[in-house]
Amino acid sequence: SVMGKSLVPVLQNVTAQPRSSALSQFASGYSLRTDRYRYTIWGEEGADGTELYDHQTDPQELKNLASDNSTAELRAQLHKQILVRIAEARSAPEGVRQVLPPAAAARNRR
Repeated sequence: SVMGKSLVPVLQNVTAQPRSSALSQFASGYSLRTDRYRYTIWGEEGADGTELYDHQTDPQELKNLASDNSTAELRAQLHKQILVRIAEARSAPEGVRQVLPPAAAARNRR
């Protein structure tokens, strides 16, 4: 089976709201895509850098806004959101037992 969150409640209830963003994982980072922005963190919690693109004005992601002072509040909001989504993605859904790879299981026993 695949870990994740069931969409059945959304499909059965027209007033239910699906998530407002999508989380992608890469070998060394994560990316959060909202209806307007893509926010990417590289390394542990963005230690190796961040990227921010406004798809309304830059759909091809050519101008990284992560170092633009005018986006500081937006970056803080998106950073908080991405950390919450990462934590959710790392936890097993209710009723599912998470099986760790041998290396991760060994680390958790220490």
